[in-house]
Amino acid sequence: MSEIAVIGAGAWGTGLSIVLGRKGMHRVRLWAHEKDVCDSITQRRVNELFLPGRHIPDAVTVGNDLRVALAGAQIVVSVMPSQHCRHLFEQMRPILSPAAIIVSATKGLEEGSLLRMTEVIAQVLKGTSRVGALSGPRAGARARGARA
Repeated sequence: MSEIAVIGAGAWGTGLSIVLGRKGMHRVRLWAHEKDVCDSITQRRVNELFLPGRHIPDAVTVGNDLRVALAGAQIVVSVMPSQHCRHLFEQMRPILSPAAIIVSATKGLEEGSLLRMTEVIAQVLKGTSRVGALSGPRAGARARGARA
């Protein structure tokens, strides 16, 4: 069973946690900045603030302590807003396992430097981890008849 930390509990991070936890093959720890998101998921198994109406599987736990979320994580999925990426990875650097695989699902470029999030993460971690990216379909692709 894989240990996966998803850092960021907006709609995209919550959705990825649901998919990862759906079959019970992974232990997923979802990190949320907002206490009300943690409370909503813990009490009702739904992220009422960012993804209302979508049940979150029992294989997904939630909290707002980075140390707990990252403890033993083999895979770390980065889904925080791009403006927080550098700062959060600076906080995470001493906690992350050097063997962890980092998957950036954060959208956008870093303001000022215009670096992609994978570049920001690699810069902060100084090449100590493997970093890749996950992206979704182009916006509007489905509306134009493309298959996702």
